[in-house]
Amino acid sequence: MYSKDQQLGKEPRDEKEMCRVVGCFILKAKGDNLFCKGHRKAFIGSQKPSKVKRSYKKGAKRNTPKSTDFEREKNKTKAAFQRLRRAECAGEVGDKDTVFCRSTGKRFHWDDGRRVHGGHLISAKNKATMLSRENVWPQSAMANFSMGMGHSESRYIDWFVDTFGREAYDKLLAFSKQTKRYTIEELKILREVFELELHIVVFDKKLTTIKKLPNLGKKNKEKLKEYIDERS
Repeated sequence: MYSKDQQLGKEPRDEKEMCRVVGCFILKAKGDNLFCKGHRKAFIGSQKPSKVKRSYKKGAKRNTPKSTDFEREKNKTKAAFQRLRRAECAGEVGDKDTVFCRSTGKRFHWDDGRRVHGGHLISAKNKATMLSRENVWPQSAMANFSMGMGHSESRYIDWFVDTFGREAYDKLLAFSKQTKRYTIEELKILREVFELELHIVVFDKKLTTIKKLPNLGKKNKEKLKEYIDERS
């Protein structure tokens, strides 16, 4: 199925109008904010988008389930690690602040978290490799989004195998199947380590940032100061 613009040999006016699936340039279906008609049918079925009725008064507080303390800490730690990995990969192509997507090859500023993520080659649901450097590399937000739907994963795997070899991928895959459980205390310690390492990488590479760097605790501030003094 092709859009009217494509049938006339024209490109869609704006990327926001196109289907969210990587490599698909068909316009989004009417009333759908994500997919063209073909991909909507594949992912969601033929059901028409329905309007959600409000079950609460305007301005009233919603009864949304609260995430547990463990989930909140896990997400914070994972986000800190993903930002660190993007910083560590900065400068591989282009200037010192540039990273490239392992699925599409597109280039981004390392700290542009809206457009580029720290994408997990093997799903972050596998705790053993959730915080593994070999498993997390810069990946565009669009490619990372489509991986959850079974797209662009093969290109990510192809890049990894071409770069590190099939044996390295098989080892990572086997390691991801091991059982790993974190406690909240372990996650907090890891997050503090990742935040300190981020400050060090930014200092060493002289990277420019878009977001403010995380605040460090007293001990880590002293460690960072000692590190900078040694290299001054």
